[in-house]
Amino acid sequence: MTAIDPSPGLAKLALAHCGVEARCLKAQDLDYEGCFDLVWACASLLHVPFAEMPGVWQRIARALKPGGIAFVTLKKGDFEGIRAERRYCDYTLAKLEQSGYREAGLKLIYSGESFDRRPGRGDEVWGEFCF
Repeated sequence: MTAIDPSPGLAKLALAHCGVEARCLKAQDLDYEGCFDLVWACASLLHVPFAEMPGVWQRIARALKPGGIAFVTLKKGDFEGIRAERRYCDYTLAKLEQSGYREAGLKLIYSGESFDRRPGRGDEVWGEFCF
C-alpha cells in the first residue's frame, strides 16, 4: 500500500496510529507511473481547485496500471472557495463532466451518492465515482 497526504502532520499521524508510512505529496504533484491497481481518493480531491483538476486527472490516469480503477468521493454541490479556513471545491455531475477526466483517458463507470454519517452532518451529500 502507498499512502500520500499533503499535510506533514497527517502523514506523521498515519504512521503513528495506523503503521502506514505516508509520503507528503499533493495530488497535483503525484509522480507515479503504472504503479497502482486502485487509486482511492476519499474526500481528498475536494481540496484541489477546479482549474487544477485536469492535471490531477492526468496524474491519476498515469499512476494506474492498465485496467486499474480510481475511486473518488467529492462533496456534492457547486461551491468553490474557503469554508472553515480550508479550500473546498464541491461537484455536481455536470461539473465533474467538465473537470477533464475524459481528456485524461478515464471513463466514468459508476456514479452514486451517499449521505455523511458523521453526527450533525446528515444533510451533506457525497458523490461517489469510479473511473
